[in-house]
Amino acid sequence: MTAASAPSTSSTAPAADAAARLTAPPVLAEAVVAALLSAARADGPAPLALDGATPGSLLGWVRSADGLALEREFRFADFSAAFGFMAAVALAAEKADHHPEWFNVYNRVSVRWTTHDAGGITRRDVALALRCQQLAQGLGAV
Repeated sequence: MTAASAPSTSSTAPAADAAARLTAPPVLAEAVVAALLSAARADGPAPLALDGATPGSLLGWVRSADGLALEREFRFADFSAAFGFMAAVALAAEKADHHPEWFNVYNRVSVRWTTHDAGGITRRDVALALRCQQLAQGLGAV
């Protein structure tokens, strides 16, 4: 086999890196959150106020493996606190006419915000993720 026809190992490294990124979505970095907040503001009035939001406001959220949603798991002291959080988010979601995908087991609530008809994350998702943060902090999420 000549050097020109020898298989290259460098072509497998990018594929392995891409696979690793898909299996473990990174926590949203401040730069990504800042860009999301900027886009949300530039896109017109949001259903919930983004005033006072900072890049640190969404830390802990991750972009889904498919890149189409914001996701986070919240943990509370017990089921009652978790259910109270869900009830509060449900009221905010109804007011904004935008609803989460979520899952609850005892004291854990997994939340996913996406806009299906837009094919991904929109200002509404960012605004409601911010609202989730506020509500979770108020209810003592850990």
